[in-house]
Amino acid sequence: MHHLLPLQVQSVSIAIEVRHVQEILGERPWVLLPGARPEIPGVVSWRGRAVGLFDFAAVTDGIVPLDENGSRARTVVVQSGSSALAVPVDAVREVRELPDDALKPPRLTSQRFSSAEVEIDGVVMPVFDFAAFLESIEIADASAPPVDTPLSRALH
Repeated sequence: MHHLLPLQVQSVSIAIEVRHVQEILGERPWVLLPGARPEIPGVVSWRGRAVGLFDFAAVTDGIVPLDENGSRARTVVVQSGSSALAVPVDAVREVRELPDDALKPPRLTSQRFSSAEVEIDGVVMPVFDFAAFLESIEIADASAPPVDTPLSRALH
């Protein structure tokens, strides 16, 4: 059984595994980090610490990237392992419990870090894998020399 949380970012629907969700908040201010990677352009304060701000536009076609004055109505805080991310979205729907066979290989959707798609309320959407995304960052960061920045501290 899969427990999925459908999200809306602009006109794009995306589902995420509920097991990654730590908290759903309202609109949150964020700070742009010049030179940061496009997937994590800034940080958000959450529970007394800075966490990376994840922008779906960097991994999904059809979404306009956040700019330093932009925000979205809701912020979903997700965690995988020791890394937490704040994810601005326009809408959050109710959690759906779906059987394993409801997740299909991607055919109608194409998104990096998604190995499945699901149909919820007649809308086919990718299932985004935060663990795979964070692993890709750690692998990329492992090949680079260590740098101590607010972003690197926010992710670990």
